[in-house]
Amino acid sequence: MEQINFKQAVENLRHTGFSPIPDKVFISIPDAKWHLERGLAYFVGEEYSWLPEYEKVALWLSNNNGRGLLCFGNCGRGKSVICGKIIPLLLNHYCHKIVSCYDSQTMNNAIDDVKRKHIIYIDDIGIENVSIKYGEKRLAFPEIVDEAEKKG
Repeated sequence: MEQINFKQAVENLRHTGFSPIPDKVFISIPDAKWHLERGLAYFVGEEYSWLPEYEKVALWLSNNNGRGLLCFGNCGRGKSVICGKIIPLLLNHYCHKIVSCYDSQTMNNAIDDVKRKHIIYIDDIGIENVSIKYGEKRLAFPEIVDEAEKKG
């Protein structure tokens, strides 16, 4: 029985758009904790408080192993500042990546545009409504998460 070379088979079909292997984004920012602290000082002020959950964000920035980042928690924990302001600047500067930023309502109104982006930040997930266009009901966040899982 002839054996398949999966790597070669994937390469042979890449030009058709067939891509069974997600295109993961690898992030590695030197001195990530220091940069995160500097970002917080800039956006919040020198009197900001370093919270325990920031350690995990700094670790992710140091080496994300091709995985995304999900930040959740109560209001006032710094999620929007870190994810919507600091991380996009760090990824652009150190990794030459562009983060497309949306709030939940913008995401709802532009589901297909969001799905075409490779690195996204969406603020305030869970408060969006069902998207209805021309009678078609869509659940934006589950659709986007599914797309992210498929495409990395």
